[in-house]
Amino acid sequence: MVKGTLARYNEQPSPEKTRLLEAAVRSVTHMSELVNHIMDMSKLRAGQLKLEREPFELRPLLDEIATAMRAAHPTLSIKTTCSEPESMVRGSRFHLAQVLKTLAANACKFTARKFAGEYDGVNYAVLG
Repeated sequence: MVKGTLARYNEQPSPEKTRLLEAAVRSVTHMSELVNHIMDMSKLRAGQLKLEREPFELRPLLDEIATAMRAAHPTLSIKTTCSEPESMVRGSRFHLAQVLKTLAANACKFTARKFAGEYDGVNYAVLG
């Protein structure tokens, strides 16, 4: 509902309106994710959390997270590479995204200058 209202705000776009709209949509999306995370934690504690096991491509997820981190931390150089660009994984895209966003956000917040690593063919780096 909120996203639809925000979209109508941009019917006569200007660069400033577009910038503000994009920031508002990111905020609404983030708040929705936080609510979902809280609900998942409740389900986890009650032993009722069921994770999906659906196939999805890893590369677009990494790109999505890197784009969000670049927008939130414009002074950092954030790069991702994937040794297998067409990597399909099976699991909960939503929950993996939550974990990766948290790790990336912490890396951006708490890394003074440079941080890089590699895990299972996925390289990540935060360069200040």
